[in-house]
Amino acid sequence: MYGKTYSDKTAELIDAEIKNIMDQAYAEVKDLLDKNRDKVDNLKDALMKYETLDGEEVKLIIAGQKIDKPTVGELLEAEKKNPAPKTVTRKKKQPGPLAENPSDPLPKPDPGFSG
Repeated sequence: MYGKTYSDKTAELIDAEIKNIMDQAYAEVKDLLDKNRDKVDNLKDALMKYETLDGEEVKLIIAGQKIDKPTVGELLEAEKKNPAPKTVTRKKKQPGPLAENPSDPLPKPDPGFSG
Protein backbone atom coordinates (compact mmCIF):
# COMPACT_ATOMS: atom_id res chain seq x y z
CA MET A 1 0.00 0.00 0.00
CA TYR A 2 2.84 2.42 0.80
CA GLY A 3 5.04 1.28 -2.04
CA LYS A 4 5.66 2.99 -5.35
CA THR A 5 2.45 3.20 -7.40
CA TYR A 6 4.09 4.17 -10.69
CA SER A 7 6.45 2.56 -13.16
CA ASP A 8 10.20 3.02 -13.45
CA LYS A 9 9.63 4.99 -16.66
CA THR A 10 7.29 7.39 -14.81
CA ALA A 11 9.90 7.74 -12.04
CA GLU A 12 12.50 8.70 -14.66
CA LEU A 13 10.14 11.32 -16.10
CA ILE A 14 9.49 12.74 -12.62
CA ASP A 15 13.23 12.87 -11.86
CA ALA A 16 13.94 14.59 -15.20
CA GLU A 17 11.23 17.19 -14.59
CA ILE A 18 12.50 17.89 -11.07
CA LYS A 19 16.02 18.32 -12.47
CA ASN A 20 14.71 20.76 -15.10
CA ILE A 21 12.87 22.80 -12.44
CA MET A 22 15.96 22.90 -10.19
CA ASP A 23 18.28 23.84 -13.06
CA GLN A 24 15.93 26.63 -14.16
CA ALA A 25 15.59 27.98 -10.59
CA TYR A 26 19.38 27.87 -10.14
CA ALA A 27 19.93 29.79 -13.38
CA GLU A 28 17.36 32.44 -12.40
CA VAL A 29 18.90 32.95 -8.95
CA LYS A 30 22.42 33.09 -10.38
CA ASP A 31 21.28 35.68 -12.93
CA LEU A 32 19.60 37.79 -10.21
CA LEU A 33 22.72 37.67 -8.04
CA ASP A 34 24.97 38.56 -10.98
CA LYS A 35 22.76 41.51 -11.99
CA ASN A 36 22.66 42.78 -8.40
CA ARG A 37 26.24 42.00 -7.44
CA ASP A 38 26.90 45.56 -6.25
CA LYS A 39 23.91 45.43 -3.88
CA VAL A 40 24.97 42.04 -2.54
CA ASP A 41 28.52 43.34 -1.97
CA ASN A 42 27.24 46.49 -0.23
CA LEU A 43 25.07 44.37 2.04
CA LYS A 44 27.99 42.04 2.76
CA ASP A 45 30.25 44.98 3.61
CA ALA A 46 27.65 46.50 5.94
CA LEU A 47 27.13 43.20 7.73
CA MET A 48 30.88 42.80 8.17
CA LYS A 49 31.10 46.33 9.58
CA TYR A 50 27.99 46.48 11.78
CA GLU A 51 27.25 42.76 12.34
CA THR A 52 23.49 43.38 12.58
CA LEU A 53 21.10 45.35 10.40
CA ASP A 54 17.39 46.01 10.74
CA GLY A 55 14.95 46.05 7.83
CA GLU A 56 15.17 49.79 7.23
CA GLU A 57 18.97 49.66 7.16
CA VAL A 58 18.88 46.82 4.63
CA LYS A 59 16.52 48.85 2.42
CA LEU A 60 18.85 51.88 2.60
CA ILE A 61 21.90 49.79 1.71
CA ILE A 62 20.14 48.10 -1.21
CA ALA A 63 19.07 51.56 -2.42
CA GLY A 64 22.75 52.55 -2.44
CA GLN A 65 22.56 54.83 0.58
CA LYS A 66 24.87 54.88 3.57
CA ILE A 67 23.72 54.20 7.11
CA ASP A 68 24.96 56.15 10.07
CA LYS A 69 25.34 54.08 13.19
CA PRO A 70 28.26 53.06 15.37
CA THR A 71 30.05 49.80 14.71
CA VAL A 72 30.24 47.11 17.37
CA GLY A 73 33.90 48.01 17.89
CA GLU A 74 33.01 51.67 18.46
CA LEU A 75 30.32 50.69 20.96
CA LEU A 76 32.75 48.47 22.86
CA GLU A 77 35.38 51.21 22.89
CA ALA A 78 32.83 53.72 24.23
CA GLU A 79 31.82 51.22 26.92
CA LYS A 80 35.46 50.90 28.01
CA LYS A 81 35.79 54.68 28.27
CA ASN A 82 32.48 55.17 30.09
CA PRO A 83 31.56 51.94 31.88
CA ALA A 84 28.01 51.54 33.07
CA PRO A 85 27.51 52.08 36.81
CA LYS A 86 27.76 48.96 38.90
CA THR A 87 24.48 47.48 39.96
CA VAL A 88 23.54 47.43 43.61
CA THR A 89 23.24 43.97 45.08
CA ARG A 90 20.30 43.25 47.31
CA LYS A 91 20.70 41.96 50.81
CA LYS A 92 20.00 38.31 51.21
CA LYS A 93 16.68 37.54 52.80
CA GLN A 94 16.85 36.58 56.42
CA PRO A 95 15.82 33.00 56.98
CA GLY A 96 12.25 32.60 58.16
CA PRO A 97 11.02 30.37 60.96
CA LEU A 98 10.92 27.29 58.72
CA ALA A 99 14.56 27.69 57.73
CA GLU A 100 15.63 28.11 61.36
CA ASN A 101 13.93 24.95 62.56
CA PRO A 102 13.20 22.67 59.61
CA SER A 103 12.23 19.78 61.89
CA ASP A 104 9.19 21.68 63.27
CA PRO A 105 5.92 20.45 61.74
CA LEU A 106 4.15 22.76 59.34
CA PRO A 107 1.02 24.47 60.67
CA LYS A 108 -2.28 22.95 59.55
CA PRO A 109 -4.17 25.03 57.00
CA ASP A 110 -7.37 26.79 58.04
CA PRO A 111 -10.24 24.84 56.44
CA GLY A 112 -12.26 28.03 55.83
CA PHE A 113 -15.80 27.50 54.54
CA SER A 114 -15.20 24.00 53.26
CA GLY A 115 -14.64 22.45 56.57
